[in-house]
Amino acid sequence: MRDAPSCTTAIAAWITAALAFIVFALLAWSVRREEPAPFDARWLAAFRSAERPAEPLGPGWLGETVRDFTALGSHGVLITLVLATTAFLLLAHRYRQALVLAVAVGSGILANHLLKLWVSRPRPDAVEHLTTVYTPSFPSGHAMLSMLVYLMLARVLVLVLVRGRADWAVHILAYGFAVLLAVVVGTSRIYLGVHWPTDVMAGWAFGLGWALLFWQLDARRPSRP
Repeated sequence: MRDAPSCTTAIAAWITAALAFIVFALLAWSVRREEPAPFDARWLAAFRSAERPAEPLGPGWLGETVRDFTALGSHGVLITLVLATTAFLLLAHRYRQALVLAVAVGSGILANHLLKLWVSRPRPDAVEHLTTVYTPSFPSGHAMLSMLVYLMLARVLVLVLVRGRADWAVHILAYGFAVLLAVVVGTSRIYLGVHWPTDVMAGWAFGLGWALLFWQLDARRPSRP
């Protein structure tokens, strides 16, 4: 049995990954040139009260809910999920897929830290931060790693449930929910005032490209039944 996608699917994945990295590169180039996107401050302010910019839009409980959602992109939550899934794959004797998952996420975390140091973009100062942050702003680690991790976990779920069958409903549900989680996490970072929208967009783009890259590297060889 092969988990390898069709040639058309593989080509589409490579093209999508390339486009994602191009989007990231353009955003990084713009930020490095200190040419912020005109919508950055506007979108950031859109989540705040016009009369009291220090206060986010919505009732008080909404801020707590957003902080709950943003935790889904934290290192602690994501690493715990990856470790649990890796252990499951090892117990199921899917050693190559366990290795791919661990290497993809581990290298993604390292890449995020290196990119933050390289770009060294300050955090937004236009609005008050609603959570504590310690690292540079670009790219958003929560957005990047949630996109990467949840897509990688969705792929594991698809491989386990579908096992070679053309069940597109499972594909759409798994990958769609993974992207939705990443979008919610990334948007929460803008709501909390700790990231510019371009930080989040760059994180999504790099995380998507990184996940697709490892999908295709894994798909080049047959996996165990």
